[in-house]
Amino acid sequence: MSSQTFVRAVGRPVPKASQGMDLDLGPVVHSAILRSTLHRYRREADLTQEFVARHLEWSPSKVIRIEGGQSGIRKTDLEALLKLYGVTELREVERLLDLARSARERGWWHRYQGRLEPTFLSYLGYETGASFIREFQAAVIPPLLQIDEYADIIAGNQIDDGTDRALTVEVTRRRRETLAWRQRPPRRLYLLDEMSIRRHVGIRIDPGVMPRQPAHLAETVETDPSVMIRVVPVSSGAYAGMNGAFALLQFQDGLLDEVVYREGIGVLPAADRRVLGYREAFEAILEDALPAEDSLELITAVAEEMR
Repeated sequence: MSSQTFVRAVGRPVPKASQGMDLDLGPVVHSAILRSTLHRYRREADLTQEFVARHLEWSPSKVIRIEGGQSGIRKTDLEALLKLYGVTELREVERLLDLARSARERGWWHRYQGRLEPTFLSYLGYETGASFIREFQAAVIPPLLQIDEYADIIAGNQIDDGTDRALTVEVTRRRRETLAWRQRPPRRLYLLDEMSIRRHVGIRIDPGVMPRQPAHLAETVETDPSVMIRVVPVSSGAYAGMNGAFALLQFQDGLLDEVVYREGIGVLPAADRRVLGYREAFEAILEDALPAEDSLELITAVAEEMR
């Protein structure tokens, strides 16, 4: 992730990216950027949460909820915090007010509340605003690379958790479309196990699903320069990460630290000690993977074999 570049304003370092706000990032990322910025300004002012609460005549829990994202922040409260922290540069104040307004909006994933796991909905919010997505999948093709027929079959073979099959396919399609519509789509790097492209998913239903799926992978890599796929060959033997898929998300201009998502665990913030382990695991898997060109050749060859 690129380091932050700062400009000096009224005794406070202000991120260069504060000159504008990328509306593509969505409310979850805007909220996280706002919370991170407020936390940084408070620490730079050498103030404790207890002092802030006492000075503003708030309850200590209110400051904790604001910085922790458990509650939104009103315009008057935000202005009071910024004044206390010595942040008076007009452009920066307006940026943070814009972030607060955006954070109160509803993302496209909100319509699925009560129908999908809250931890997954939170991940969708982060994914929508990521600038670099790194994902490892051992058993299946990553959802953002799945064709609809493949996604439908995979959804139909999941252990029954009460999630509607058609809903899973719908959300997968919406995720793909959302990233494609962004003004600056994220870069994406996928690590796949060779068996995920060789497994003849759907052979008892529609034998044509494979090879269409690996052919779609090859076409995506060839036509979209923001996407790279690396395949871990079976000849590599055992390798780090075989026990489960995970994703690492980075964000533009270093305004938000990298987060990790793993199904069943949820989104892990950068401060979580487990994040380093996932970073190291991804790099270790990457070392075992074929080069990009060889991976594309293998994917193309598998598609031809399945035909």
